[in-house]
Amino acid sequence: MKVWLSKKWQYELLTIFCIQVLCIITGILSLLGYRGIMLLLSIYGFVLMTFVEIILLCSCHRLFTYVSVENGFYKSYLFKKCLCVIDRSKPIYYVIFSAQEGMFSKREFIVISNEPFAYEEKHSLRIFPWEKKPLLVSYDIKKQIALPYSQDTLSFLKINEWKSVAKGTQ
Repeated sequence: MKVWLSKKWQYELLTIFCIQVLCIITGILSLLGYRGIMLLLSIYGFVLMTFVEIILLCSCHRLFTYVSVENGFYKSYLFKKCLCVIDRSKPIYYVIFSAQEGMFSKREFIVISNEPFAYEEKHSLRIFPWEKKPLLVSYDIKKQIALPYSQDTLSFLKINEWKSVAKGTQ
């Protein structure tokens, strides 16, 4: 079973790709009609959307991870590269929190690990660079796995057997 941390990035990339295709079509149509300004606008739109796509891919790479549930293990992957393996036979520590998934949407997430970890709840947006980053952006991807906390993931997570991480503990 494969569980994506977030599918929002897939929808955003698909939208940007569609805008790029529209820019290409507009450019082709402007060539047929000999309208230079439309050609320049379509090239500008295509280049702009390409930069937005690159920024999205570079800044949100943690959202591209997915978890595979296999024989006694939870395995986290990023583009088919295994990042973390959590053994279900060992003690599992977890924390449930809500985080900003996109511009306006909030969602519940769970971070699990075989080792105890620190967690501080952060409600506000990070404005200044010296402020502490939210857990969804700062969790250790080599020791911890983040999953969406929903009915789909509750079916294979055995939270009542795990240890909850309290605020401010290590």
